[in-house]
Amino acid sequence: MFRIGSQSAMKQHKAQIGIAGFLMAMAIFSGLLIILISTWNLYLTRFETTAALKEMQLKASQVTDILIQTQGYPPDWEDSPSTMLLIGLAASDHNLSRQKLEALPNISYTSFKNSLTLFSYDLFLDIAYLDGTSILTYGKPFNGTLSVQSSRIVTYDGKTASLRGLLWH
Repeated sequence: MFRIGSQSAMKQHKAQIGIAGFLMAMAIFSGLLIILISTWNLYLTRFETTAALKEMQLKASQVTDILIQTQGYPPDWEDSPSTMLLIGLAASDHNLSRQKLEALPNISYTSFKNSLTLFSYDLFLDIAYLDGTSILTYGKPFNGTLSVQSSRIVTYDGKTASLRGLLWH
């Protein structure tokens, strides 16, 4: 003989266990989903930062190469700084021109940036002899979130020197 009351109690108990199991599974799934989304966002942020730094490093290298390898355009821009379209500081490859370095502070920072197509970046130049004696600093000191440095060995007045460019934004 079957008892109807005990069967319904058993079904109700199984239903309660089924609902509790379902809620537990949903909580675990939700937790794992939150962890996955957080990890993904962290990964994307790191990827974007790495990509930005690589782009900045390439630009910094290009800029310092232009400055130390070319005379600029026109080649005698230091005689009339307002005619400068592309800045270059070299008398010859890796040999900095005294006249160009003396004329550099007479150029507005905006013109300097525009000639090097540094629209979204800023640049700070530090030119010094290897013993640390400063020759020239020019540009905007770092005040941003990301920066990269590009250094080049040059000759100035017959002595070995260093040109360091700090590109930032």
